[in-house]
Amino acid sequence: MAAVKEILLETLMDLNHLDLGSFKIFLNFESFQNKFPQISWSDLKKSNCKNMVDLLMGSYGQQCLEVTRQVLMDMNRTDLLEKLPEKSCGAEAKRHGNETNIVCFGLTSEALRGFLSEKLPADQRSSAALQKEWNWTFRETDQAGRDQIFKCSSCPFPSEEFQSLLFQKETSQQGHQETPDFNLQSEAGLFECSVSGLRWFCSERVVFRYRFCSWDGHMERMESRGYRPAGPLLDISLITGRMTEVFLPHWICVDDVRKPLEQFAVLHMDDCGDAVEKVSEVSPSHVKLAEPVFSPRAVLMRAGFPVKVYCNMLLYRTNTAFLTLHVYLIPRDPALQQAMDRKESSYGYKVIQKPDPEKSLKMNDYFFLTSDLEAAEVSPKTGIKLRYPRGKPNFFEVYVENANRNFSLTLRPDREDQPVWECSVRKGPMSIKAVAKHKIGFFRYATDKEMLLNLMNDLKQEELKGFKWFLKNRDVSSGFPQIPVTLLDEADASDLVDLMMKTYSHRAVELTKDIFKQINRNDLVE
Repeated sequence: MAAVKEILLETLMDLNHLDLGSFKIFLNFESFQNKFPQISWSDLKKSNCKNMVDLLMGSYGQQCLEVTRQVLMDMNRTDLLEKLPEKSCGAEAKRHGNETNIVCFGLTSEALRGFLSEKLPADQRSSAALQKEWNWTFRETDQAGRDQIFKCSSCPFPSEEFQSLLFQKETSQQGHQETPDFNLQSEAGLFECSVSGLRWFCSERVVFRYRFCSWDGHMERMESRGYRPAGPLLDISLITGRMTEVFLPHWICVDDVRKPLEQFAVLHMDDCGDAVEKVSEVSPSHVKLAEPVFSPRAVLMRAGFPVKVYCNMLLYRTNTAFLTLHVYLIPRDPALQQAMDRKESSYGYKVIQKPDPEKSLKMNDYFFLTSDLEAAEVSPKTGIKLRYPRGKPNFFEVYVENANRNFSLTLRPDREDQPVWECSVRKGPMSIKAVAKHKIGFFRYATDKEMLLNLMNDLKQEELKGFKWFLKNRDVSSGFPQIPVTLLDEADASDLVDLMMKTYSHRAVELTKDIFKQINRNDLVE
C-alpha cells in the first residue's frame, strides 16, 4: 500500500488549489452515487493533499485508486489518469475493464459429475451420459434457475468447485470502430460467458477468443434469403483444445413459435460466402451446435411472421446542469449495447443502469415513453418502432431543465394502457453532480452565451433562416439532440441562443462553428 500512497500523493500534488476543491466536490458526489463510505464534508474541506491521501486510503482501501480515477474523469483531468495504474474491479470491470476473473461462470467436469451422479444410476455415469443429462438440465431450466444452480448460497457445491476463468479484453480495429476481443480459457466442463451469453461444453482444456461483429451490411443478404437476425453475430476463433458443443444465444421468445427447429437456423460465414445451417436443438435462450466449426456465427429466424423478443432498455444522461436522457429500446443484443455505450460516451453521456423489461415485446410494434414529471419534454411523441436497426437505432430524448424531484418513466405499447416497463430517475445524484459542474463551469457558460448572442446578431435575416434550416436538418448520427421544430421556427436570435445553450451546453459553440461554415460565414468562425 506504500506504493499506492506514493502514487496518490504524486497525482494530487499536480492539482492546484481550485482543482483540489473541485476534486473534493466530485469525491463527495461519487461517494453518494456509488454508495461508498461517505467522508464528512468538514474533513474534506480542511484537508490538504497529504490528508486527502490518508482519507482516501482509510475510507476506500483497495478501491481508492478506482475512486480517484473516476473523480479525475469527472473533472476531465485525463492528463493525470496516466499516473494511475490500469485496474478495474467489481461490476464496472465487466463492461469497461481490461481484465476480471468472474466474467464467466460454470462448473468443471468433476463438479458436473458430482451434481448429476445422484440423478443417474452408477452404470450410466459415462461422460456422454453426463453431458446428455446436463444438456437436458440447461434446456429445461430458465435463466433464474441456472443462476440458482451456479450462484445460490444453497447450492450443493462448495465455493472452490466453481470455475473462475481468466478473462482478458483487448481492442482491435473493425472498420472505423474499435472492437474488443474477449480471450477466454477453461478446463473441461460447461460454462457460460456473462458478457455474450455464449456457452460451451468441452472435455479438455480450451483457449479461444471471440468478438462481436456488426449486422450492418449482412442484414440485407439475410433478408433476401428469408431470414432475420435472432442473436448477436459472434466471430469465434478456437486457439487450443476442442469444444464438444457450443450454444449460441438468441433473443427470441419461443413460447409462440411453432416447430422451432424449422424456424431457427444458424448463419455460418467463411471465405466461400454465407451458409445457413439447420439447428439440432432450440432452448428458450440458445441454439446448439454439435462438433462446431468456428467462424462468424449467429442465430437466424425465418422472416414473415410476428415474433416477440426479449429487450434491453438503455439509458444515458448528460453531465450538465440540465438533465437530458437518451432512452433506447433494442433487442437483447450485447454487441449493439456495447456499440451504444461507446457512441454515447463519446458524446459525454454516462450510463444509467436500469432493469430491462421482464416480458418479451412484439417486434415492429410502436412503443411510447411518458413521464409523471410535467416539466419533462419527451420526444418523439409519435413513439418508436421496435426493430433491429440498420445503422444507429432511434431513441427517446427526455429533457428536464430543472429536475427538482424524483420522477418516473413508463413505456407502453401503442393502444395499450398496461405498461411493459417502468423506472425511477432520482434527482439526487444527478443534481449534485450538475450543481458541481454548473458552479465550476458557470463563467465559461455565461461567456459562451454572450459570445453566441453577439455572433447571431451579426447574421442577416436570410442567414439566420439558413442557420435554423441546417440546425433542423443535420445528420441524426451527429449525436446532437433535436430541438423541437416549433420552437426553432418561432425563435429570434436571442431565443435561438437560449435554446442551443439549454440543449447543447458547452457543445453549442462547436455546433455553431460547423453551421457558420455551411452558411458561408467563415469570418464568424474566427
